[in-house]
Amino acid sequence: KQLRGHPDEPLTCCSVSLDDEFIVVGGAKGGVYAWDSETGAEYRQYDGGHTGPVQTVMCYAMEDGSHIIISCGAADHTITVWDLETSSQRAKVHVTELDQAKNVRYFVSKDGTQVLVWCTDAVPFPNLVFVDALNDAKNSVFCHEGFVRHAVFARDSERIISCGNDGKIVIWDTITLEPQMTLAGHNGAVLCCAINEACTHVVSSGEDCTVRLWSAEDGRQLQSMQAQNLPVKMCTFDRSFNKILACDTGGHVYVWNTLAEVILNLIRRFADSISCVSMSADQKLMAAGSVTGRVMMWDVERRELMWEHPMHAGRVECLAFNTMMEVASAGADGRISLMSMETGKQMNYFLGQDEPIMALEFSPDDERIAACSADGKLMLYLASSASHRPKLVLRSNIARVMSFVWSPNSKLIAGCCSDGCSLIWNAATGSIFTVLEGDNASSCSTFDFSGKLLAIGTVMGTTNIYNLETTELLTQLCSNASAVRSVMFNEDTTHLTTVCSRQAIVWDVANAVKVRCYDFVVDATGEFSEKPSQYRSTVAHDSTVLFDPESETIVYDMSAVEDTQLKSHFLSDTHMIQASLQHKGVMVWSAACNTSSDKFHTTHDAITSCHFNHDDRLAVMGTQDGQIIVYDVVHGEMLEVIAAHHNGPCRCVKFTKDNNEVLSAGADAKVIMWDWRKRTPTRIYSGHFISVGCCDLADNGNRVASGDNHGMISVWERDTGAVVQTMPLAHAKAVLSVSMSGDGSMVASVGADGKVAIWSVDVGLELVALTSAIESTPLYCGFSPDGNKLAITETNGNVMIWNAMVGCQWYMISNAHKGKVSGCAWSKDCRRLITCGDDSLTAIWDTESGACLHKYNAQSGPLT
Repeated sequence: KQLRGHPDEPLTCCSVSLDDEFIVVGGAKGGVYAWDSETGAEYRQYDGGHTGPVQTVMCYAMEDGSHIIISCGAADHTITVWDLETSSQRAKVHVTELDQAKNVRYFVSKDGTQVLVWCTDAVPFPNLVFVDALNDAKNSVFCHEGFVRHAVFARDSERIISCGNDGKIVIWDTITLEPQMTLAGHNGAVLCCAINEACTHVVSSGEDCTVRLWSAEDGRQLQSMQAQNLPVKMCTFDRSFNKILACDTGGHVYVWNTLAEVILNLIRRFADSISCVSMSADQKLMAAGSVTGRVMMWDVERRELMWEHPMHAGRVECLAFNTMMEVASAGADGRISLMSMETGKQMNYFLGQDEPIMALEFSPDDERIAACSADGKLMLYLASSASHRPKLVLRSNIARVMSFVWSPNSKLIAGCCSDGCSLIWNAATGSIFTVLEGDNASSCSTFDFSGKLLAIGTVMGTTNIYNLETTELLTQLCSNASAVRSVMFNEDTTHLTTVCSRQAIVWDVANAVKVRCYDFVVDATGEFSEKPSQYRSTVAHDSTVLFDPESETIVYDMSAVEDTQLKSHFLSDTHMIQASLQHKGVMVWSAACNTSSDKFHTTHDAITSCHFNHDDRLAVMGTQDGQIIVYDVVHGEMLEVIAAHHNGPCRCVKFTKDNNEVLSAGADAKVIMWDWRKRTPTRIYSGHFISVGCCDLADNGNRVASGDNHGMISVWERDTGAVVQTMPLAHAKAVLSVSMSGDGSMVASVGADGKVAIWSVDVGLELVALTSAIESTPLYCGFSPDGNKLAITETNGNVMIWNAMVGCQWYMISNAHKGKVSGCAWSKDCRRLITCGDDSLTAIWDTESGACLHKYNAQSGPLT
C-alpha cells in the first residue's frame, strides 16, 4: 500500500505493531505518526515528545485492548510513551545518565514497557541503562570497557545480553544489572548479539568476520562460522531457531540454517564418496547414497547417523522419500530398493532393464514409483506390487527422456527429452496425453499446484511455460547463464524460480519479468556481481552454495572455523547433488567430482619445494633462486613473492597451522619464519653453518626441526627461537629429509648415508634405526598427523609404512612408482597417502590396506 498523508519532515524510523494493526513512523523533527495498516489511512499525529530526530519507534497492544507507542529520541535522550488512540503522553523519561554521550541506541522489550539505552562512544560514565518507562524506574552500569556495541532483552525480559569492543558478550540480570555470564571468543569487537525465543542460545557477530553460536545455559561456544572479508554487523535468529540471519558491512546477507549445516558437514566428511542426497518432506531426515552402494539415513535435528546399509552393487544414483515412512534408492545396478525410514530394512525391491537408473520419484499419492534409466526410458512401478518388474515403460521414439515430474494429482507424468520435446503421459494407461515442442534439449520441469501449467528448463538457460489445457507456449524466460538445473513455482503460481549452476532467478510469471537475481559465482568477463576476496580462508562465492527457493535466500557456506577439510572449487565445474521436494527444495553443488588439475606458472626459477596451508586455499613454493611464492589456489593468483634466501636456493617451505607464517630453509644456512603478508621475518633460527636442505613443523606442538648438509639435525622452540636439541652427528652425510611428529616429541630423518632413524627430541637419542627395513636407498620420510605411522620412500619405487607406536614395519607398497619415489604426504585424517616420483605420476593410497585409489599423470617429467 501507499500510505496516504505523509508528513513534510523526513522520516527516520518505522515499525509495525505486533498485532499488525498499525504502522508507526518517527520523523527527523521529533514528530511521531501512525497509520491504519488495513486501510492505509493516516490515524494520528503525536507532537511535543522530542526536540530532535526520533531514532526508534514501536507500537504495542496492551492487555486492556488499547495500544501504546514508545518513541526514543536520538538527540534529546528521551523516551516517550503515547496512548495511540488519544494521542496523550502516558509517560516521559529523560535518560540523564547519558546526557554527555554523543551517540545512543535503544532496544525495546517484547511487551513494550522496558527499554535498554546505551551509548556507542568510549565514555568513563555508566554506558548501559535499563529503563522501565511506565513505572519511571532506571538502573545503569558501566561495561565493555566503556564501549557498548549492541544490547537486547531476552524474550522474558529477565535477562539482558550485551556486547562491546572488548570482544565479550555479557548476560546480565535485568533488575540488578549484575553479570550472570561472560562469553569470550571473538578476536576484536563484537558488533551484534541476539538470543533465541527459548532463551537457550545466543548468536554473536564481530569484526573478525565470524558468526558464533553460544549456549545461554553454560556459556559454551557451540559453533563458529566464517563469513567473507568484511565485519559482520548484524545477526539474529528466526522464530523457529532453524536459521540465523547475518549481514556484513558490504551488504552481503548470509543465511545459516541447521539443514544447510548438516548437508555441508556431510559433504565435507564424505566428499569423495557421496553420490546423492534427499530430504524427507518435513526436512527432519536426510538420506545419502554413496559410490560404494551404501545408503545412510541421518537425523537432521539430532545430527546423528540412524542407520547405514549396503543396498546396491555399485554407485547409488538417486533417492526419494514418500509420506509413508519409506525411502527408495536406485543405483548403477539397475535395481530399486524400498526401505523403512526408521530401520533401513528392505520392504520391497524392483528391477529395471539392465541399465543404471539415474532418477527416481514417488507419485504424490505414493502409489507409484517412476524411474528413468540411462538409456532414456521411463519406467513406472506399483509401490505395493508383488511384481518386481515395471508396470509401464514409457519412451520417446526419437530421443531419450532426460528428466521427469509428476502432476500434483498423480494422473500425469511429464518427461523432458533430449530433442527439446516434452511428452506428457497418462500415468494409468501409458498413453500420450500431449506433446510440447521446444527448440533446445530439456533439462528439468515442474507443474504448478493446480497442474494446469508446466515450466520446462533447457540446457541453453531458457525456461518455457506452457498451458497444458491448450498446449500453448505462454512465455519464454531467457536469462540464466547456463543450463537450468531446477525450476519451481511458488504456491500461488505468481513467481517461478529458475536455478542454474551460476545463479538463481525469481520471475514474475504473469509479466515474464525478472524480480530478483542471485549470483553464485563470478566469471572472467565480470558478468556476475561479486568478486571474492583473495585473502579470506573461506570464500562464499567459490564454495558450496545452497539456494532455498521457498524463502528466496542463498545460504552461503559459512564453514566452521575449525573445519580444515573443506576445499573450494568454482561452481561452473562441479557436480550437482539435489535434495528437493516437488515445489520447494535445497540445491547443493558439490565439488567432489572435479578431477581437473590446476597449473600455477611462475616466472622464477625451478620449484624446489611446495606446501598447502591447512585449509587448502593457499600454496607456498620455494624456488631455485631463493624466492618464496605464495599462491591463491582458488583463483590461481600470485599473492606474495618474498626474496627469502640470497646466496642460493630456498630448499624447503612449510605453512604454519594458523596459516599466518611460512617456515623456510635455504642454501645460505638460514632457517627463517616469515610473516608472508608483510614479507618480513619474524624469527631466525641460528645454529647451522652450511646449506640447510629440509625443515618441518610440529602441527600440534611448538617446535621446528631442520637438517643440514653436514648431517646435523637441530630442533628449536618455534615462538622463541631457543634451541631445544642439537644432534650434530645424526648422519654421516647430508640430511635429505626431516619430519616431526604432531606433538613435537619425535623427529624422523633420512640421510644421504642411507640411514633412516627416529629420534627422541627431549633426550637427543636415537630411538630406532630403520635402515635394515629399507630395500634400496631412502629418499624421503613423513610422519602421519597423529604420529603413529611413518612413510619412507625409496629409489627402487617402493614406499614403506612403519608403525611408530609398535616399532615394526606395517607394510610395504612395492613398485609404487617406476623409478625413484621423490616425495610423500599424508591426508589430515591419516586415511590416505599421496606419493610422487620420476615417472611423472602422483598416486593416492589407502593407508589401511595399501591399495591404490587414484593415479594422476602430470605429464611434465620427474616430480620432485
